[in-house]
Amino acid sequence: MNKATKYDKQRLFEVMGRLDKTFISLNEAQAVSFTGGKVDSAANTYSYRFTIDDVDLICNIWHNNEAHDDDHYEVGFGIEGEEDNYRVGKDLRFLNTVLETVTNCVKDFVEKEPNVRIITFSGSADKNDRSEPWISTLRSKAYLRYVQNKFPEMDVNQDRFGTITIKVRDEVESEDNEIWNMKKVIMTVSDNAQIPERALQAHTNPELPDDWSIETDYGENSKKGGFLIEAIRDNGYFLRIELFDSGEEIEESFNTFDEMKNFILNYFK
Repeated sequence: MNKATKYDKQRLFEVMGRLDKTFISLNEAQAVSFTGGKVDSAANTYSYRFTIDDVDLICNIWHNNEAHDDDHYEVGFGIEGEEDNYRVGKDLRFLNTVLETVTNCVKDFVEKEPNVRIITFSGSADKNDRSEPWISTLRSKAYLRYVQNKFPEMDVNQDRFGTITIKVRDEVESEDNEIWNMKKVIMTVSDNAQIPERALQAHTNPELPDDWSIETDYGENSKKGGFLIEAIRDNGYFLRIELFDSGEEIEESFNTFDEMKNFILNYFK
């Protein structure tokens, strides 16, 4: 073990030890008031502002239509007008006050957006983080410990890139919910259900609530190999399947959801 690695580990243990002591007494940090709300109706973007110890902060919540389902939103917060990796140089009481206030901002957002189900966020790297890929930043570690201590009953996960995912509402599981059923079908034909839920991008149209579309990022089937499935409901049902190994691509139209579902199941037998 070289000195740099040993130092990094010692420093991490020291930081985590201080965080443990701090998060046990979270009630000592009280959220401050905030202003703001929805700033872009078309994109469902929210922006909140608040001040702690004369430091102006901002919390943004937005939906990335290219990357996520309609019920999946991202959260970002920091010093207004500064870069993501800016260090304010405050103590842990300040950090906890920020996190408590951001929590209230997110609660306000969730109450106003009944369809939101997934919240994701991460901590940006700074000069004290190692540069190797797939190493969670110290900020991400701190945020994860805060959420797990604050909401022990909630479904909280962190992926290998350090992104924290919080499930704030369960998906409506119903035989009448075609999107939920299509996700089940796609997971069924994927070996060992290896497609993560975030890779199943579903979209709906508020003006036409019965219409929807869902597309896989990537799936693997023992017989067909790698695949992509795109399923659409729009004046009927449309299906596109692309096989990456063979290059085969098929497109089919159906009158009912069950016809499309059974076609997929039989195709991958």
